[in-house]
Amino acid sequence: MGGSTTECLYVSPKNRFPHLTARKLETALDLKINGINAARSGNNSMHSLLLLLGKVVPLRPDYVVLMEATNDIGTLSKADYWSQTGPKRIVDVQKISLDQSIRILTNSLIPYTSDLVSRSSSPIKNLFRASPARAGFASRPKTAGTKRKREAMGREFSSMLRTFVDVARAWHIKPILMTQVRVRARSQAEKRDDFLNRERLGSARINSEDFATTHQYFNSITRKVASSKKVLLIDLADAHDWSYGDVYDAIHFTDQGSTKVAEVIAAKLEGEISRRGQIEPLDDPIAEN
Repeated sequence: MGGSTTECLYVSPKNRFPHLTARKLETALDLKINGINAARSGNNSMHSLLLLLGKVVPLRPDYVVLMEATNDIGTLSKADYWSQTGPKRIVDVQKISLDQSIRILTNSLIPYTSDLVSRSSSPIKNLFRASPARAGFASRPKTAGTKRKREAMGREFSSMLRTFVDVARAWHIKPILMTQVRVRARSQAEKRDDFLNRERLGSARINSEDFATTHQYFNSITRKVASSKKVLLIDLADAHDWSYGDVYDAIHFTDQGSTKVAEVIAAKLEGEISRRGQIEPLDDPIAEN
C-alpha cells in the first residue's frame, strides 16, 4: 500500500514490485503467493489506512506492506490530514448558517410558518455565514523547513503509522513498514527531472532542499515506529546505493529500479513466510474481554 511510488504506473505490469515480489517468493518457497498492489497515486498514509479497513481487510491478507512519505509531506506541509483540499480530501464538512438551521427546524416542526420565520431572520442571517469547516490542529509556522514545523508534521505522520499498525493487527494482519527511496540529483539534467520541479508536491509550501531533509526525517520516523511497535521494517532507502536509472525523477521507479525493490522485499519476507507454521494462534476476543 502507498502512493504512486508503489503503484508504479509507468513500470511494465510484470515488473511492478508488488507483483514481482510475489513471483520471486513463489519460486523460493514453492508456495502460492498472491501479491496485490493496493496503492494509488496521490494517496497519503491516511488514505492507505482507510483503504486498509474498507477494502483490504475483507481480502483477509496475511501481510500488508506500507510505504509512505512524500505524499504525507505534501499534505502536512499545507494543512493536516483532514483539511486537505481537492479530489484527495478526506472530509468536507460545512457549518450551517442560522438561516439554514431555522429553515430546517421550521420545515420539520411548523412548516406553515416557515416563510414568516425566514423573513424575520433575514436582517441577521448574514452574520452567521460560514465557510467549510477545518479540523485545524494547533497552528504551525508557514515555512515547511523550520524545525518546529517539521516536528509537528512528524508527530502526525507517526500517529498515522501507529494507527495503521494497530488496525492491521486488530484484524490479524501482520503489518510491515517500508522506508521510501529518494535519489539526490547529481547533474543538471537530473535536477531538471526532479519530482519537485515537475509536480511541485501538489503546490506545497516546501522547496527542494527542505523536502530532502524532511523526507529523511519521515524515513527515520518510519524506522522508529517499526522499532517501537515491534513490526518488521524493510529499510528500502538504505538497501541499495540507488541512482538515476533506478528512478526517473528522484522517487518513481523505472523497470530496473522496481526489479531491485522486488529483490529486497522478497529477501526480507522469505524468512517470515517460511516460518508461517510457527505463527502464534489468533487472539481470542472473548478471553481478551
